[in-house]
Amino acid sequence: ENTPAIAWDANPAEWRLTYIAPQAEQLLGYPMANWYGEGFLTTCLHPDDRHLVYELFTNLAWKTSQFECRMLASDGREIWVLITASHLIDHEQRRRLQGYIIDIHSRKQIEQEQEHYRIHLEEALESCTRKLVTANHEVEAFSQAISNDLRTPLRAIDGFSQVLQEDYADRL
Repeated sequence: ENTPAIAWDANPAEWRLTYIAPQAEQLLGYPMANWYGEGFLTTCLHPDDRHLVYELFTNLAWKTSQFECRMLASDGREIWVLITASHLIDHEQRRRLQGYIIDIHSRKQIEQEQEHYRIHLEEALESCTRKLVTANHEVEAFSQAISNDLRTPLRAIDGFSQVLQEDYADRL
């Protein structure tokens, strides 16, 4: 009970926790009595992640399981946790679930920030690439325009220089 890992024990037939370490109260802010109440697990799990716990409680073929999900704190915050679980059979031949809840919220925030920065960098790179492609097209168009604009005067100069060479080659 002095570790950051929150030990828990549950009866999957009743969908009820039979034990939860006191650190759970610090993690989510719910009084300890709430943790043992009927239906508490479904109310403190994020709606999008409830299916993970449903599967844990109903699929008793697994020996062990581990997944990340969000839990809802008493103040409405979403807290990322890692839930580990093992299916056991107690001395009375009843199925039990035991495991740990580990707060991984800081790590998930960092991962989300990194993902945000990665997306931002990809967008910036894409924007720069578009600008570079546009600039290349403009340079090509400019060089073609210059080439076309210079072609006629250069032909005239070439023609006059040939005339000069033909007429005055002996003097040049």
